[in-house]
Amino acid sequence: YWNPNAKSPASTKKGDTYLGKKGATYDRQTNEVTLYRENGTTSKFQSSGPMTEGNYTYPIDTKSDTYNNSRSNPSALYGSRRDERKHAGCDLYAPEGTAVFSITKGTVMSVGSFYKGTDEIAINHNSFIGRYCELIPSFDIKPGCKVNSGDFLGVIVSMSIKNGGNNSMLHFEMYLGNASGKLTNRNNPPFKRRSDLKNPTMFLNNLIAKTWSF
Repeated sequence: YWNPNAKSPASTKKGDTYLGKKGATYDRQTNEVTLYRENGTTSKFQSSGPMTEGNYTYPIDTKSDTYNNSRSNPSALYGSRRDERKHAGCDLYAPEGTAVFSITKGTVMSVGSFYKGTDEIAINHNSFIGRYCELIPSFDIKPGCKVNSGDFLGVIVSMSIKNGGNNSMLHFEMYLGNASGKLTNRNNPPFKRRSDLKNPTMFLNNLIAKTWSF
């Protein structure tokens, strides 16, 4: 559903106000995702659209068994050991160009840098806080804006890793929302996250049961 070679130079996008900026757009009519880079190039990807059932949407747009594949990799699991901490979320492996959608309604708390040139979006979903990481955000996603289930948040991009290859995923963290302060707290081992960090594994399993059943 994606085309890694669908890159167009800046010169072919005359009048596009997003050229030279980092971000993403989504066409609801065609489900086309456009990734904009700071060097002026763009890439287009074809999404299959959000998988929504009732008030909930699976956070990535692919029906392939990405989460089961991720669970077969111990390093993708919540609580797996890192060099100086434990893994604070679940990694959902997916190709570059995969669209990321809001799980349910909420208010955007923050948008900022995360890891290796990728960004994160934190959303207060009322009953929990979702932290969507290792993506490039939509230009429409700003702190304070309201989102609904299935709204486009951004696009997954490849990152360089130690062995010289590339890796792409949605890193998802979940918080209860009953604590204050920044979500990353390097003085709070073993996860180095805020005290209300929650294991999202069961929640994601339940989302699969809800949204992959149709």
